[in-house]
Amino acid sequence: MHSSRIFRNRLYEFIKYLWVKKAFFDPLLPGDEYPCPVLQRVGAASIFDHAGKQLSLRPLEHRMFYPWFFNLFLTERKIHLPITKIFMKKIFLLAATIALVGSASAQDTTAYEVKSSPFKKVGRANDHLMVQLGYTGWAGKPDTINTGGFSKSINVYFMLDLPFKSAPKLSAGIGVGISSDHIIFRKTYVDIKNTVATLRFVDQADTNYFKKTKLATTYLEAPLELRYVADPDNSDRSWKGAIGVRVGTMLNAHTRNRTLKSRSGTTLNDYTFKESSKRYFNTTRIVATARVGWGHFSLYGSYQLTNLFKDGVAAEIRPYSIGLTLSGL
Repeated sequence: MHSSRIFRNRLYEFIKYLWVKKAFFDPLLPGDEYPCPVLQRVGAASIFDHAGKQLSLRPLEHRMFYPWFFNLFLTERKIHLPITKIFMKKIFLLAATIALVGSASAQDTTAYEVKSSPFKKVGRANDHLMVQLGYTGWAGKPDTINTGGFSKSINVYFMLDLPFKSAPKLSAGIGVGISSDHIIFRKTYVDIKNTVATLRFVDQADTNYFKKTKLATTYLEAPLELRYVADPDNSDRSWKGAIGVRVGTMLNAHTRNRTLKSRSGTTLNDYTFKESSKRYFNTTRIVATARVGWGHFSLYGSYQLTNLFKDGVAAEIRPYSIGLTLSGL
């Protein structure tokens, strides 16, 4: 503030000096010596010296003159800035504007309206890590597809918990994770590597077959949940529940066939045969989810809203899963 006031005072003194003196040029005739002379076409005009005394008019076609220098005395060392009379008004207006704007900016403060988030910025423990293990089935599966054994689903998710400011018992859970479904078949060969228009599920009951055939699909998913916890300050010992959706993209689809046997059940070859292809599958899926439980444990259920296979290549099948969720952190 002190330096700004000194600058304005000196600027005022300089403007007053310009008003009194009214001139900036010392005339030089052609041939006069002066460092850095400037050739300028001028007409007959009144010329003033440094003291303001009028000099005689010399109507010459060409006149040599040099710019007079001014100093704002902003520092102990003089700073000389060249100026000509033709630019005096522009420089004066520019300097005055800079001084006024700088002074106003230094004194005034602007209040900005900050939009607040509807979520609390707290780091409470509420299911930041979820591991799920459950049974998986195919809704809409025709009788010609023979599944058997324990088909399972394994999911792992890392989540953020964002409680609402207006309702701490409610929160939004968002995250990312990996999910995989493993469907077990009985005496059925799943020909996912074929290039025909439809996916073939080959019944091998009357011929050689594999002891175990598994179809595994793996997805990268982004889960979104609306959560409820009865005691937000102690969620590890409280009732809780959640509903939501998962959006995923397929990373891999493969079959694994193990131990070739004859029709009578004799082992022909004890080996594992794998095939991998996403040709017949929808690579994007949307799954509806729900879970309810106490503390770190809860029961979950999921149902795929999109078809597992592409249209026309197989029956309209929608996987579902029911199982246990272990959550914490």
